[in-house]
Amino acid sequence: MKIAILGTRGIPNNYGGFEEFAESLSNYLSCIGHEATVYCISSAKIISTTIHKGTQLIHIPHFKNNGGMAMLIYDYKCLKHALKCDYDLIIECGYTFAPLMLLFSRYNPSKFIVLMDGIEWQRTKWGLLAKIFIRLSERYCVKKFSHLLADHPCIADYYFNKYKRKFLYIPFGVNEPEMNRNSFFNDLNFKSNDFFMMICRIEPENNVEMVLEGFMLSKSTKQFIVVGALDTKYARKIVSRYSNPSIHFLGSIYDKLKLDTLRSNAAFYFHGHSVGGTNPSLLQAMICGVSIASHENPYSKHLLGTDAQYFSSSTMVSQIIQNSSQNVSDSTHGALRLQEKCRAQFKQEIVLDRYVDYLEQINKSLNIQ
Repeated sequence: MKIAILGTRGIPNNYGGFEEFAESLSNYLSCIGHEATVYCISSAKIISTTIHKGTQLIHIPHFKNNGGMAMLIYDYKCLKHALKCDYDLIIECGYTFAPLMLLFSRYNPSKFIVLMDGIEWQRTKWGLLAKIFIRLSERYCVKKFSHLLADHPCIADYYFNKYKRKFLYIPFGVNEPEMNRNSFFNDLNFKSNDFFMMICRIEPENNVEMVLEGFMLSKSTKQFIVVGALDTKYARKIVSRYSNPSIHFLGSIYDKLKLDTLRSNAAFYFHGHSVGGTNPSLLQAMICGVSIASHENPYSKHLLGTDAQYFSSSTMVSQIIQNSSQNVSDSTHGALRLQEKCRAQFKQEIVLDRYVDYLEQINKSLNIQ
């Protein structure tokens, strides 16, 4: 099969969950004999092609601006190129591309597989007009395309309740952790089990402010590490507001060994995401066997059950931190159960095999037609 993956900023992953998915699936497809292509943002002025671990990368010229309108233009350029190629299937990560299809007269909707993302219009970073556009995109996508995927049962339930459409649920997968007390960890001067941490894009719906406020309220003598890009106005505001010797903003880190080393040595991992489905960073924390405190919402509670602690305010964060040294045994046993659950349900090879089976079924049905 010739399969193209659109809707991400490209690979290698330097952004988020969709990019990580695109990299994992494309590499796997290439390894088992399929032809995988991933469309990538480029600062160059012309379209170019490279190879990454057997996957073809199509580099599409794009503005430096990553705002909503700029990303729509990028999506349009990707679609325009992809529809001229002879791909058997096209995977779209996210659904905001859907209205752009009105600009193309000739294409086969049955060749598209859409990963529907979380409930994107709920994100507080979007203004009113953007939220209206996103909701319309969601509606159009559900009505126009047949092959729709949800990465979380709660997302599938949302679409069924709203549109009476059944979605196939396939979660994100996760690899075993790579742990090593390397020079990176030693250079940071942190002691194992003597710091808390969170990894996320620093955006309002990820509740970084709530967590850091709770850490400050707790008067903890431990350190707090935040991993995430610092190049947005909101991120800079958070860094300024929580300038403190005990709080460390490390910026973006995409090296798996470094991230797994941090996770595995943390006293607690705080997961603040409140919008969306199966978040890869939460799965990665689970597989590392670290104790987890999560924002209280249906997405996280479905994954974590009673084996994590939950918060919905800075006061609750403070209480979790204050009690963390007293409930070590319970937290450790919960973390180990989550680690085993992750291995049983979200192992990368199992998840990728499900995707390949699904793609092969669709391709077979198209060839029969």
